[in-house]
Amino acid sequence: MKLYISPSTQEHNAYAGGGTEEEWMRHLSWRVCNHLQAAGHLVKMGGTVSAGSNASDANAWGAERYVAVHSNAGGGRGTEVWAYKDGGTGAALARAIYNRLAPATDSPDRGVKFSTKYIELYKPNAPACIIECAFHDNLAEANEIKASLDEWSLAIAQGILDHVGGSIPAPPPVTPPSDANEQIATLEAKLDKTAELARQILAVTA
Repeated sequence: MKLYISPSTQEHNAYAGGGTEEEWMRHLSWRVCNHLQAAGHLVKMGGTVSAGSNASDANAWGAERYVAVHSNAGGGRGTEVWAYKDGGTGAALARAIYNRLAPATDSPDRGVKFSTKYIELYKPNAPACIIECAFHDNLAEANEIKASLDEWSLAIAQGILDHVGGSIPAPPPVTPPSDANEQIATLEAKLDKTAELARQILAVTA
């Protein structure tokens, strides 16, 4: 499936403690894209011009789902996900993501909400939702966003996959080379020899 991930383009929305909404949501979205690609989907990440231009780009590309990734401001706290209306495919997408992301955050859960006024909900041809991860204008949640990029990106990707299908493959196990024990033993022997030589030198100069 063709999945379009649209990071916030709000470059002037400052984070408490440093950075901007555009900056940190691009970090988060890039990780989401990697997970979805690993699950076998076609994925495109939006640019930095505007939300409207990303929606147009998604339409031209033929996106089948549209997910905008934002953080919030205005003095509140918590995680919420928006869809255009209840009962549609966009609402199902929003709920699937929310059900994964909200438990991964330390912030209060604000629920799935609906609005017809947001451009990233009404302009995409594909079913769409807007994630508002947390409130970046308070230091605690801004710091949580920055520290949780890996965990939250995995939760968002898993929510999307719960809706469209697919799973993120487990990383391959890390296995040492067959001669690893022999290499370690050789290194330890060299270290012992070096230590003994150092003791001999100290004994002579004492």
